[in-house]
Amino acid sequence: MRKNDEQINILSSESFRVEEFAERVCDRNNLYYYFGSISIVLSTVFNMINKDVIIGFEQCVGGVCFTITCENEEFKDLDFNKEESSLKENMLLIKMLTDEVNVVNNGKSLEMIFYVDGVEPELLKARQENIRAYSNRIKILK
Repeated sequence: MRKNDEQINILSSESFRVEEFAERVCDRNNLYYYFGSISIVLSTVFNMINKDVIIGFEQCVGGVCFTITCENEEFKDLDFNKEESSLKENMLLIKMLTDEVNVVNNGKSLEMIFYVDGVEPELLKARQENIRAYSNRIKILK
C-alpha cells in the first residue's frame, strides 16, 4: 500500500531542481541517512535520459519510492537483472544504491525503492561502501 506524497515537474534544463527535490523530501521525512544515495540515484537517472520529467515520491510499507516518468518509453530497454559486470556505469550505480529498481508504465517510468524502515547500520555501511567502490572505479577509468 502506497501513499502519494509529492511530485514535481522538472525540465531537462533544470537539473539543479532534482537535488533540491531530494533534499526537501529527505528533510520532511527524516531520511537524512539516505539523502546521499537518493540524490545520486535521482540525478543519475535524470542525466541519463536528459528529458523533461515528473519525479514522484511515495511512502510505502517499509520504505520510500521515487518514480521518474517521462513522455516516451525511455526506460523500456533497461534491464537491471543482468550481471553487474555487464551493466553500464549509470545502471550499475542505480542498482548499487537502491534496494529495488523497476521499469513500469510500459517503459515510461523508472521506480526506485529504498527500504528505510529503521536505519540498519549494516545496510547504511554497505551503501556507503558502494558509493566509495563506484568512485574508485570511475577514477580508474579516467
